[in-house]
Amino acid sequence: MNSDLMLTDDGDVIFIQDRPYARTISRVEFFAETGTLILIYDNEDSRMVECEISDNDLIQAICEVPRIILTHII
Repeated sequence: MNSDLMLTDDGDVIFIQDRPYARTISRVEFFAETGTLILIYDNEDSRMVECEISDNDLIQAICEVPRIILTHII
């Protein structure tokens, strides 16, 4: 699976991957100190680290965005 993060002109962050998500995502957590974006699926025991970010500008932007949009392409 390939994934990427993009910043929109509106200041939102889009997380996009090249296949559908395995299950319903109930929330997203981001840990700025490690640059780790974690998707939490419908069951608290099912966590999947999707992306580790090392770009400090992108980390700062994610910390300030009002929302993260999750999508996929086929």
